[in-house]
Amino acid sequence: VIANGDEGDPGAFMDRSIMEGDPFSLLEGMLICAYAIQARYGIIYVRHEYPLAVKHLRTAIRLAEDMGLLGRNILGKGFDFSVLIREGAGAFVCGEATALVASIEGNRGFPHARPPRVSEAGGGPWGYPANLNNIETYACVPPIIEKGADWFLGIGTHGSPGTKVFSLAGKVKNTGLVEVPMGITLREIIFDIGGGILGNKKFKAVQTGGPSGGCIPEQYLDLPVDFDSLLKVGSIMGSGGMVVMDEDTCMVDIAKFFLSFTQAESCGKCPPCRIGTYQMLQILEKITSGKGEDGDIEELERLGHLVIAGSLCGLGKSAPNPILTTIRYFRDEYEEHVKEHYCRARVCNLGTFVINQDECILCGLCKQACAFGAVKETRSHYFIEQDICTKCKACYSACPVHAVKIIKKTYERLEEELRLPSEKLEIIERRRRMTLMDILESRPYEVVSISKDHTVADAVNMMREKNVSGLFIVDENNKLASIFTERDIVRCVYNSIPTTEKLENLMMRELITFDPSTGVSTAISIASRKKIRHLPVVEGKTIIGMVTFRDLVSYLLPEICYMADTMY
Repeated sequence: VIANGDEGDPGAFMDRSIMEGDPFSLLEGMLICAYAIQARYGIIYVRHEYPLAVKHLRTAIRLAEDMGLLGRNILGKGFDFSVLIREGAGAFVCGEATALVASIEGNRGFPHARPPRVSEAGGGPWGYPANLNNIETYACVPPIIEKGADWFLGIGTHGSPGTKVFSLAGKVKNTGLVEVPMGITLREIIFDIGGGILGNKKFKAVQTGGPSGGCIPEQYLDLPVDFDSLLKVGSIMGSGGMVVMDEDTCMVDIAKFFLSFTQAESCGKCPPCRIGTYQMLQILEKITSGKGEDGDIEELERLGHLVIAGSLCGLGKSAPNPILTTIRYFRDEYEEHVKEHYCRARVCNLGTFVINQDECILCGLCKQACAFGAVKETRSHYFIEQDICTKCKACYSACPVHAVKIIKKTYERLEEELRLPSEKLEIIERRRRMTLMDILESRPYEVVSISKDHTVADAVNMMREKNVSGLFIVDENNKLASIFTERDIVRCVYNSIPTTEKLENLMMRELITFDPSTGVSTAISIASRKKIRHLPVVEGKTIIGMVTFRDLVSYLLPEICYMADTMY
């Protein structure tokens, strides 16, 4: 019986808390497992960075042996079981089953192909079959035996029963270990238990599953935390690490950070992991240093899928997860880094450094901080010489009033031509990047549907009661068939169609639907070309909501008016 205490994820201390705080629960779980399969030997594999855990485990083993709960003829039942502790050398890859077995045997922690599996003859230590589980799994065994399987199944979800301990870290007010039932939402963990984001900043993403887990964006905050749900959005449960990120986090830089860890911890045995992760890291280094090129993002995706498909063990198969999920959910940040050499989070040394003359107090600290002489001084103001600036951020950090700004290269020209401040240009660009889902989430909305068997009169009455300008017409299977809008009412009046006419006789032949991720500018273009005023938003077969042409224009009109007033 082997207990895997090789908790290699940075910032994860779930197993450590059990081994240090309640080692008897681990020993009891291993003892029950050993008795069930009639195993005679137990091994606890612990990281050498956990000296206190090793000390407490040895004390617990000695006490259990003194009480006759470990060793020979336990409780007079003729059952022998002894437990040994093996300390690992700290390699992250030794968390993988076959690499862990190799390390126990005193060999280098290299994974090997399966079969044989660890549970099969020839797959465990020195050729013996073994039962290998995590520390948390063994600790759950005693209460299940005591209270019954139905009690355990009553907690959590059908597919993921029980509880899970998470290590909550990052930009959250309350950090630490939290034990929650499976199926709890990310929002409940981060905001109800974690207390929300530090400094009351905006939540951006959360990474689950340690350094090889995926980054989950804000739109999935209500996602239940279980094995299946996390896999659907590109992440994993892993050991239980949970890192929260706020609006000041650069998703490209964080992906590079996690990949640099897994790349350094790769054992190097299989080429897809050894070479693939290195190539991906080189591309990310190039992107974050302002040298990204067209095609780099697509190359990252291609390499990521190749590494997953060709790697031997779980480390390589999950290493690309942070990159693939950040590209999937934050592709616009990658494109900004590559095409505009700009980092909106101001983390990477990208962008154009300028001094806002309206905010500058002429203290001269920016000039003192610049080691390259890029900050120039005249009688009336300071400015930054772009040809000399190395983007080291020394002036940005030194300014006490935050008058040094980092803007896009294109903003320089727009500021001169449109006479708009960079802050306003950023707002305009954010509006340009908005999607139909952003519009729906910005206001309360309700999906109002009506059966195609109802009449025109029924539809008009429902629109008046719900105060909406359009209805979703659904068929007998509750699937979207068409829509009924104010324009249809006018058409009925103009063509003298009786109010008793059924809606199925008025349905349009071709219904145009929109994905929630459709951009506002794209939606306006399609709506203008097709001459439609109501845009049904559908994801797969699920009706999300209705966006009107008026909603689209209302998001662009304030900026148009502002620019017109400023220019003319």
